[in-house]
Amino acid sequence: MRTRFAAQFVFCSPQEILRRNIVERDENRIVSNLYSMDEQAVELSNTRFFDGILSPEIISLKQNTGADSGYLAEHYNYIDLAPGNIPAIGMKDAKPAVFDFGTNSPDEINRILRRVAPQLAGFNIFEIIAGCTFYPAAIAGKTAGITINSAANLLLWQNIDLINKKITEKTAVALPGSIL
Repeated sequence: MRTRFAAQFVFCSPQEILRRNIVERDENRIVSNLYSMDEQAVELSNTRFFDGILSPEIISLKQNTGADSGYLAEHYNYIDLAPGNIPAIGMKDAKPAVFDFGTNSPDEINRILRRVAPQLAGFNIFEIIAGCTFYPAAIAGKTAGITINSAANLLLWQNIDLINKKITEKTAVALPGSIL
């Protein structure tokens, strides 16, 4: 059985951010199709609509890999957001940011997001999503992004300032078991 999830934005990759799209997955969580809601003559049945941004799951490099710190420093601006750390959030150069929450727990990630929201205010929401989903997946050797014929655990980013593309003090994530 196929399931469909729709949102204002679907973050497939830093280069592919889809507006008003539907992600269709099969029972094995393999993405079978991406549909534009604007190109559908009728609403696709069994589509769950959400307010926010759908993205791949958050990946903590601390928890999931033995990522080489030299490689990270050379190619990324690594920002450790793990509990107990007081992150110095700033970009040293034009390299992409990698945000590491140090956990995959949605409750802990949401607590951290509330704590660091003011420091992340200078980032575009899509930079933040890329930095904790897409780039860590690529570093870990996993499928990065949402692509047809690949497995995808979806994540919903809620309470986003969608007009300015910024997080808010109420921004939260919902992981597959809790909402999708």
